Amino acid sequence: MMICPATCYAVAVARSGITFNLPVKIDNSLGYWDLYPENEFAIPIPHNLPDGWLWPKKHNDIHEAGLKAHRRSFEAQYMQRPRKFDEEGALWTEAMITAAHRMQITQDKIRTVIAIDPATTSSDESDETGIVACSAYGGGKNAQYSCLMVTIRAACRLTTGRTHQ
Repeated sequence: MMICPATCYAVAVARSGITFNLPVKIDNSLGYWDLYPENEFAIPIPHNLPDGWLWPKKHNDIHEAGLKAHRRSFEAQYMQRPRKFDEEGALWTEAMITAAHRMQITQDKIRTVIAIDPATTSSDESDETGIVACSAYGGGKNAQYSCLMVTIRAACRLTTGRTHQ
């Protein structure tokens, strides 16, 4: 469940006719900038939607307890309040990610590399598959780097077969 303040991107998207399957609960008593003062990159959009569930036939109070059972996912995905912490063994620290948001690329791009770290099995207990795309700009002491990383956790069941002619 995403509790939306009076200005909310998700609501603007929903009102534009684009549909997505997120449980959104409108709460006009919350101000966007009060909730997210650190979010320098957001563009809040005013709306006049009433308090309550945005799609009450699809999502309602019965679903709320189930969503809240997975606290970290609930806060990150539905409350838009991901917890900042450094995971042991993580490729980047939270400080590195925050600094990268503010970085301005001033050099010419030299190279882009894409790497995939696949899960070795396809069960529910499999590790995540990681995909990273990194670019280098300039060289020497003034070199700059940018990276985009995506992780996918999915159990894929692949089957093979032969066709007979």
